[in-house]
Amino acid sequence: MGSQVTTGRGDAGRTTALSGEDLSKGHVIVECVGCVDELRAQLALARLHVLDMPKRPTEFDAAGLLFWLMHMCFAVGAGCSDPLLKKPERHKVSVGPEHVRRLEENQARIEALAPLPRAFVVSASTPASAHIDLACTAARRLERTVVRLAGETPGFSAPELLVYLNRQSDLLFMLARYVDAGTSISLDYGVLSPEL
Repeated sequence: MGSQVTTGRGDAGRTTALSGEDLSKGHVIVECVGCVDELRAQLALARLHVLDMPKRPTEFDAAGLLFWLMHMCFAVGAGCSDPLLKKPERHKVSVGPEHVRRLEENQARIEALAPLPRAFVVSASTPASAHIDLACTAARRLERTVVRLAGETPGFSAPELLVYLNRQSDLLFMLARYVDAGTSISLDYGVLSPEL
């Protein structure tokens, strides 16, 4: 019986991009798609942590926002896997200004509910916020990789994708602070004293 996932092509370190191109698994396009996969999985786990938390009286729908961001990974992944739009029919949704606007509107709502502490944040204080912070680092790695893809791909033109990725990591950082509900652990230089 044949596998639903294994083709054998990957055994030689090759894969096929959404554009139809045969690529090495070390290609920057494949690296971008891998970063998208990692981010989606981190968002999914963060959402499960949020769903396990007790609800607040004035609850911002953090789980709903994470659910939307997980789905947006498929639009981001398509933009990464076919950066020159060689197969436009395979792009069900392209990241556009309306997606950036949704990120910005949600971030503004979160910032109104969760002012930042007046010091660097060293750590989240709950498993949910810690996992959102982890998703934020995955989002930032994806952004750096897409910047590299743009630099290595003449003709790559996706300014909204780059804006979206930048705003997404800002939003995730603020969402983690919202979930912390004012209990983030702030930087204390006294901890760095060489004395025990």
